[in-house]
Amino acid sequence: KPARIDDETDLRFRYWKRTMDELDRREKEFYRPAMALFASQKRSVARLFAEADGGARAIDPVLDEIDRRIRADYAPGGDYYAAWREAYLKLIEETYLFGAQQVAGVGFSFGLRPPEVMAAIEARAARLAELVGSDTARQVTAAIRAGELGGLSVREISRLIQSTVYGERMTDVRATRIARTESAGSVGQGSWDQAQAMDGLYQSKEWLAFSDGKTRPTH
Repeated sequence: KPARIDDETDLRFRYWKRTMDELDRREKEFYRPAMALFASQKRSVARLFAEADGGARAIDPVLDEIDRRIRADYAPGGDYYAAWREAYLKLIEETYLFGAQQVAGVGFSFGLRPPEVMAAIEARAARLAELVGSDTARQVTAAIRAGELGGLSVREISRLIQSTVYGERMTDVRATRIARTESAGSVGQGSWDQAQAMDGLYQSKEWLAFSDGKTRPTH
């Protein structure tokens, strides 16, 4: 049965409140680089199409090469992938350590060692970069194929991608989702890893539901 903790004197409530306040602040920091990266990569992709002769009718070899280059840039080792990974390393580190320190508390030893911390942080950053890259590359490829089927020109396909993949509304939704899931995920992983590193002090994990106006009654 899920616990409902509404008493501000309860230790679990105070833990939750500190965490939610931190996440409200961190979400903005996670959102900004996502929007900046989408905007930068939108311009980069537009240049690829412009270089391919913006007014020409679409031909398979030209579009295939553009598609290949975009997918390579978003794949691990590519420029777009590297940009996402580097943009989030520091943010993930800060939120991960916040979660770990919440569990360690005052007077407890910090069970995680630097190599463990950096390995976990780098893995999260790489995972985020790979997920964003694969999702974006897939959307670009779908738009290119749709444009081909519709007989659009290179310039028209470029515009289609700009509006459907990198449009402001689309990137705002995606950046918000990244900010919410990654900030909370980094805190959660830091908490969990630290609890496991504290020599059996924590034996179980409890999900808490709060009457805070955001939680559905079923939770």
